[in-house]
Amino acid sequence: MTYQLKELGDDRFELFELRPRSVGVLTNRRIAERFVDFLDSIDEEHQQVLEDIEFDIPLPQPDAITIEDGDFDPSQHPGFLQPEATPAPAPAPELAKPVEDETPLREAYRRLEAGEQLSVVADETGIAMPKLRGLWANKIRYSKEAANQDEAMLEAECTTCRRRYRPSASDEGLCSRCVRDLGRS
Repeated sequence: MTYQLKELGDDRFELFELRPRSVGVLTNRRIAERFVDFLDSIDEEHQQVLEDIEFDIPLPQPDAITIEDGDFDPSQHPGFLQPEATPAPAPAPELAKPVEDETPLREAYRRLEAGEQLSVVADETGIAMPKLRGLWANKIRYSKEAANQDEAMLEAECTTCRRRYRPSASDEGLCSRCVRDLGRS
């Protein structure tokens, strides 16, 4: 019995027995030729053993799969593997309540405004000192910014020289320099 090698054209080679029966499809010509030589060298009794072996793995033919108008069903393909079912994501846990309550923080602010020492207030209210120091610094910073904004709102612009000044009830829209220069004092 002899074997024949057929080139498929897309870097694949097919082995044939002269019956003709396809034996396999390989992707390397050198390996395919070595396989043909090996099969040719097997004597008659080994040939009988090879004929008795049944291969249970069906290999798809390259031209067997056609897709027309989306009718292709991959589950009908012999090499199809079912995708694993992905578990649904777990629901997000509810957010925990903040560690400190508003009451101890307000008490700490009140005591710090009264002039108590930060470390003493932190120990007695149960708030960690670095955390209380940061919260207190933030509160003071924003209260100063608010105070500066309030002061800026209290300023007016002089109608003569366009300078910013703090108005009074008797200034008539003029800064003190313009009042002095105009002799209205």
